[in-house]
Amino acid sequence: MKAYIIPGFKEDARSKDYYKIMESLRKRGINPVPVTITWERRTMTDYINEFMKQHKGSGNYILGFSFGAMISLICSRDTRPRTQILCSLSPYFKEDLPFLKKSWKSMIGKKRLNDLKNHSFKKAAKTSNCKTILTVGEEGNITRKVNEAGRKIKNSRVITIKGTGHDISSKEYNSALEKIIKGL
Repeated sequence: MKAYIIPGFKEDARSKDYYKIMESLRKRGINPVPVTITWERRTMTDYINEFMKQHKGSGNYILGFSFGAMISLICSRDTRPRTQILCSLSPYFKEDLPFLKKSWKSMIGKKRLNDLKNHSFKKAAKTSNCKTILTVGEEGNITRKVNEAGRKIKNSRVITIKGTGHDISSKEYNSALEKIIKGL
């Protein structure tokens, strides 16, 4: 059994930020597969295509953080994971774009922003047919998106992690993920 680890924007799944997650998976007898995403000068469509080239077979697990969670959700219809863990799901779907802060839009850039108009949360949520665990730090500013996802994705539940924000490497986030992984 494999678990694909899709990192957050401009992150590397082989970095120390993801080490404890991979160790928790190994203890559970699940082989972690760090997904490589080339972030620079690319779009969500490119990230999705890059992940799909690395993904092999259905019935595995997928854990994605932030943009990685978006990639997992968008691809779940095609990848058919046993369970997906969407950590701090980013609010950059086409339905979210009108409500984004200007600073968030400028951070992403015009090319990515234009491409994000092609990726619908409603469609992704409707076509996701696997068990979905959504996590979010209580101090994060994306709680609205995660809670919406919890209501709209079938067979899902939301876990709010106390004492942390949008930081998968925090002690609190790692502890929560370790408990989730033990229950897989």
